[in-house]
Amino acid sequence: MTQGPLDTLRYETYMQYVLNNHPITKQIEFLDKQDDLYSLKAKSIWDPSISSNLDRKTFDDKTYFNKLDFGGELPTPYAAKGVFSYESNNGVFLNPEQSLPTEGLITAGLALPLIRGLLFDERRRILSEVKLLQELNALKQIEMGNKLLADASKAYIEWQLKSEIVQINRSALQLANQRFEAAKSIYDTGDGPAIDTLEAQIDIIERRAMYEQSVMQKQQSVLQLSLFLWGPENELLTLGESVISEPLKIEQLESFYDELKLQIKKQINDLPQVAIIGNSIQQIELEGKMLKEERKPRLDFKWLPLQWDPSGNGNRFNLQNNNKFNLSFEASIINRKARADLQLNQIEREIQNENLRLLKNQVSNKLASIDLELNFYLENIDLLSENVISTQTLLNAERIKFDIGESSIFLLNSRELKLLDARIKKAKTLAKLIIARVNYLLVGRRLY
Repeated sequence: MTQGPLDTLRYETYMQYVLNNHPITKQIEFLDKQDDLYSLKAKSIWDPSISSNLDRKTFDDKTYFNKLDFGGELPTPYAAKGVFSYESNNGVFLNPEQSLPTEGLITAGLALPLIRGLLFDERRRILSEVKLLQELNALKQIEMGNKLLADASKAYIEWQLKSEIVQINRSALQLANQRFEAAKSIYDTGDGPAIDTLEAQIDIIERRAMYEQSVMQKQQSVLQLSLFLWGPENELLTLGESVISEPLKIEQLESFYDELKLQIKKQINDLPQVAIIGNSIQQIELEGKMLKEERKPRLDFKWLPLQWDPSGNGNRFNLQNNNKFNLSFEASIINRKARADLQLNQIEREIQNENLRLLKNQVSNKLASIDLELNFYLENIDLLSENVISTQTLLNAERIKFDIGESSIFLLNSRELKLLDARIKKAKTLAKLIIARVNYLLVGRRLY
């Protein structure tokens, strides 16, 4: 990133580099991959499952029993699920109730919870949870992107400010050099005292020190800025000495700030930092819904009406005679654990609701505080602009007086220092104004 006599790195171009290549943007892309994996996880609840069990006992060259049970489940979008199995049992001492046709028995049917799990269950909780996690990932992406762009913007503004201070100090040093040469020329012709040349030389030393300090601070700002400049191959870019920033402008980021200010009061619930707590509350409510479901007694129904002998013998679809039916019931009498878990969930939800109310107030107050700061800087910039004009007018008048011999190097230098100070104060205030706009956009999450 070097090149030309004076190459301007525009703010928009710089931010595009940050967005395209910074490592944090790559981390944001990983969150997209996480979303895909969450979706894959959610789809897993529809995966069929199979299971098998072999139970065999032999002793004294006799097969006491040989029991094989192979089955599976087919989930549905609702509480019911399809079940199937194949059973094969034989042996000398096999329990009579486990006797089956020689070729075994195939069964298929339906399993359905009648109370707990009928309206809500673990599979439906996972589906809802995955949607919330995807929403949370999207909010985290905005948070990370906004933080990155805010830090990058502040680094650029700092570079702008330090560059402008270098220019101001450079022009002041040039004036001091010109004055020294003029004072020396006057002294050489015998029209001025030697002390004026000494005074002018002291001015050069002081202003050179100020200039070199500002150059050093600019170099530090360039190093800080370079931390946000990355190439497409993950290489850190370095600014060439010929690269300059855009000048500080009072309009910088003004349109973004004005647009956000019109929307922010209506959209405070949509701000990522607020929505993240809202998302957390939804996850707690989802857990509470599951806890309420677990307090219910369990009554599970299983019906396997389709049974047949693979050998082809017998009546395969005689629903009246060939079926298996199972009804199981389970309930906790006191249910202390479930009640305690549910109350803990309610307390956690109330805590998060209080955090949400607190955060909304904090965000509103923060935005109002930045608004006051912005108004102060805008008014101050007007005053400082007038001050620059006034000190420039006084300096011009002092130069006229100096030219006609009614002033001195000391007075002229004093006027120039006041102008120098006024210009630097204006530049610093302008930078603070733009940074305050960045802070407003950061709180409002409108950078990324």
